[in-house]
Amino acid sequence: MLLESIYEGSFADTSHGFRPNRSCHTALRMIQNRFTRCKWFVEGDIKGFFDNIDHTVTIDILRKRIKDERFLRLIRKFLNAGYVEENRMHQSYSGTPQGGIISPILANIYLDQLDKYMMELKQRFDKGDKRAYNPEYLRMSSRRGKLRKKLDRTASQEERASIVAQIQALDKVHKSIPCKDPMDAGFRRLQYVRYADDFIIGIIGSKADAQAIKQEISQYISEKLRLELSDEKTLVTKATDRAKFLGFEIRVTPQSNHTKKTKRGMTARNYSGHVMLEVPTAAIEKKLLELHAMKKVVHDGTEIWKSTHRGELTARTELSILDQYNGEVRGFCNYYAIANNRSKLHKFRNIMEYSFYKTLAHKYRTSMREIINKHRIGKDIGVTYRDKFGNERVRLLWKGSLAKDPYPLGAEADIIHKPKGIIVQKPSLANRLKAGRCEWCGKETAEPVMHQVRALKELDTSQPWAAFMKKINRKTLVVCHACHCMIHSADCEKMESRIQREL
Repeated sequence: MLLESIYEGSFADTSHGFRPNRSCHTALRMIQNRFTRCKWFVEGDIKGFFDNIDHTVTIDILRKRIKDERFLRLIRKFLNAGYVEENRMHQSYSGTPQGGIISPILANIYLDQLDKYMMELKQRFDKGDKRAYNPEYLRMSSRRGKLRKKLDRTASQEERASIVAQIQALDKVHKSIPCKDPMDAGFRRLQYVRYADDFIIGIIGSKADAQAIKQEISQYISEKLRLELSDEKTLVTKATDRAKFLGFEIRVTPQSNHTKKTKRGMTARNYSGHVMLEVPTAAIEKKLLELHAMKKVVHDGTEIWKSTHRGELTARTELSILDQYNGEVRGFCNYYAIANNRSKLHKFRNIMEYSFYKTLAHKYRTSMREIINKHRIGKDIGVTYRDKFGNERVRLLWKGSLAKDPYPLGAEADIIHKPKGIIVQKPSLANRLKAGRCEWCGKETAEPVMHQVRALKELDTSQPWAAFMKKINRKTLVVCHACHCMIHSADCEKMESRIQREL
């Protein structure tokens, strides 16, 4: 609280990580607003930032504004406290512990030096008030103006038709030439945005300018902050290609000859040079594979994404499974709400939806069609349950809008609240018996039987029901009489074969 009250008001506007009312979305919106018509991106990443923060440099930076040595000694003790991993104590000679309560504010204080340096660098780099006009564009504009005057003075219909044809031919060429010189050496600009230890720089200038900026920043970070830029992640990228920042792909739209009417009624080419924020296909694929909601199948040389059930969720109640899927889908879609190609998220949501159906079908040993018919509520899919007051309630599978939303959490950027999280609920033994359904074959039964084992590690996974019990991490299974007899007969055969081998 003390550090934030001292430093928060003096942090640069370009810093967005670990700050109140700031988020990844505010950083991305700043890029979209300020990086227009950039020619080059410099993607910056500091190698092992939190592990390599220099303690002496940190205290020296704090000492510039804080004169209380007792407070500074307290910070140094926090930095030197060490950490315990696998029941072993490790000393910390550099870095701040990730997860430590003051590590984020210390990281911002440390990198605020870089932000201030970038402001000075921007002042030195920026040049010119506006781009110079393209000489070829001016020549063609002058020629077109002369033809228009000649057209006004000509009375002959044949000559007028000839002049109009010349103007139309000239307009086609005229619209393909930029009005301003895109590579004007007398006009340069630098823009910079940082989120934690990741930063991105947009440059209007030459590639040599971008490489020089990268080298200068690398030298400053090495000499003044005693850190190192990651060679693999610090790249100079052409703006019309894709740079990566905060999980998005960022690019600038190329030169376009399409025109539209302005408010003044004039035609203008306003479709080039805009910053596009896009959802990477790799990010969708990685997320689905991490959640085990998808598998990749190769058919006729083509890779196909297919939804699959999630066995680790089948031991939960229907409501808990639904909450898990809703939280994951809503969170991913809301993060990419500001993307320009947000329509890609339809595929993510579709695969997650069918993974939900398959998980419930796997839980009840039934078909996906029966699950959809059972849980259909009007045009939606949902789960009915009773709240703590005994009232019947309905919770639907999330199908929020996938339209672009620049403020998915509201115009106030981040909403700080106490997260509720997902409550993992598992049905009680009594409720499972009352359900009257065999958890192995999925059939209705009037006399369910509880099959129980002492320890999961003793199960023979060659038997399918044993593998199923291990996968859902449950030592009990409610089964019908036929399945119970089948399980025990297989266990008896296994016991007899083991006794014969021992004899």
